[in-house]
Amino acid sequence: MSSLATFHYQLFGTRVSEGKVNFEPVASGLYYLSELVEEHTVLAKKLLMQLIYGVVAIQVLLLAVDGFPLALSALSVGSHVIYAQNLRRFPIVKLTDPLFLISCGRCLPNLPTFGVETPRLVL
Repeated sequence: MSSLATFHYQLFGTRVSEGKVNFEPVASGLYYLSELVEEHTVLAKKLLMQLIYGVVAIQVLLLAVDGFPLALSALSVGSHVIYAQNLRRFPIVKLTDPLFLISCGRCLPNLPTFGVETPRLVL
């Protein structure tokens, strides 16, 4: 295993071999987290709100102190405000709710950051 693959395994718990990634540890971890959220919805909502406030505070501090780009910071803060609005009926999520659809659409500008091509509409 190469050093990059070893680092990836230590960081994410996934194995990279022959260009293929094994996501079983990630999937089982997400399943466990979903079970915890299902059992403790009130605590999960409080924790998620605190995490959103923390991310917004960090973004504002980085903008003010470290000179982060205004457009990216505004995109992040705006996205987290929408995420906070989505928690108003937590744990129920309506897939047709306009705020939920907007929060899904807010991910599209960040896709090129992660090396994913933005989907194009083919007519």
